[in-house]
Amino acid sequence: MVRLKTATVESFVERVEGSTSGLENG
Repeated sequence: MVRLKTATVESFVERVEGSTSGLENG
């Protein structure tokens, strides 16, 4: 459970950071 939850959170964080970086750079 913890492992799966962590993986989900990491994926979500990467997604958000990627979107943020794209907006900032764009």
